[in-house]
Amino acid sequence: MYATRSTARPSSTVASERALRQLYRWALVLVAALAVMVALSRVAQGGEAAATVVVQPGDTLWTIAAERYPGDDPRARIDEIERLNNLVILVTRQGCHLCEDALRLLQELGIQPDLADVDADDELHRLYDFRVPVVLIDGAVVAEGRITREQLVMALGSKGTGKGAA
Repeated sequence: MYATRSTARPSSTVASERALRQLYRWALVLVAALAVMVALSRVAQGGEAAATVVVQPGDTLWTIAAERYPGDDPRARIDEIERLNNLVILVTRQGCHLCEDALRLLQELGIQPDLADVDADDELHRLYDFRVPVVLIDGAVVAEGRITREQLVMALGSKGTGKGAA
């Protein structure tokens, strides 16, 4: 009668298809694991987009950091805020003539620094009590005590027309 053709495939073809399916499954598992790792690393690095914060009268970097990032070390967050915004901060105290001189020098160089009262914050007091005035750029101390124009020019470099320039 009719010749019947065997539909059975050779065992080598079946084995290679099985191996290919297994390889495909492992590739999917690997891609999924990689996606999870990327997502977790973003979360671990604070993967939220940079937020815009409107500073209100009376706000300080300390209050902004404490409200925006509760539970985090505010000093680290303040350093990050300063770095991201290229802030120049002058740590002062009321009645300090050296502080007034440092502010005048900064303003003459076209910088309107953020002012931080050393006596209004415990952490600032701990860090800078006997050092005022202190100029911080991007969170780093660049000048303190009797501050000269030359110190500021060297420290400011290209920031002479930075934030708050006149």
